[in-house]
Amino acid sequence: MPHEIILTGKATSSLRCEGQTYTFDMRESGSPNAPKGLPSSTDISYTVFANKKQLQQANITEETIKTEQLLVQGEPTLDISIDQCPGEIAVIAFQLQIIEKKQKKAPKERKEEKKVIQAPKGTTDFLDLEEIIVPEKFLMFSPRKEKIDEKMKYLEENGTIDQPLLVHSETKLLQDGYSRYIAAKEMKEKKVPVRYVEEKVFQ
Repeated sequence: MPHEIILTGKATSSLRCEGQTYTFDMRESGSPNAPKGLPSSTDISYTVFANKKQLQQANITEETIKTEQLLVQGEPTLDISIDQCPGEIAVIAFQLQIIEKKQKKAPKERKEEKKVIQAPKGTTDFLDLEEIIVPEKFLMFSPRKEKIDEKMKYLEENGTIDQPLLVHSETKLLQDGYSRYIAAKEMKEKKVPVRYVEEKVFQ
């Protein structure tokens, strides 16, 4: 049976042209796991011999020879002069090809889980914040900053205010929950939970 050799890796030299023959060098490392008591294998250099048609079919050029991962299947020979074979062993190529690079799979986009926001207890509706009218009596004073910060923190963590705003069912006047109203406004909320009341505490 004829000897067969398979080499993989990048060329360690440029492509050389000698008439109809093209040559390039490759190197393979020896295995570090030699059986106990036996000498370890060292690197071996090879000179690959191919023709123009083989290189064209494999799409190997002077520009790509040292950048692409190659697969060489061939037959080793010692019957080539040192002048033609810089490597320790000459390899007559029967087949040449570029090993395609494995493309990394793009990470799958995680589907954003829509967080279901639980309306606070007592909510009867959701209103646009802009629909709610703040009575002048509320506008005359400002709730404590600590209280507003507390409401904003709750809203940020839970996606809604802790209690519905009390709003008059007909006039949409705010009756209670001014600090929650301010917190929602600061957080640029568009809709807020409300509970309608019939009695007018504030006109």
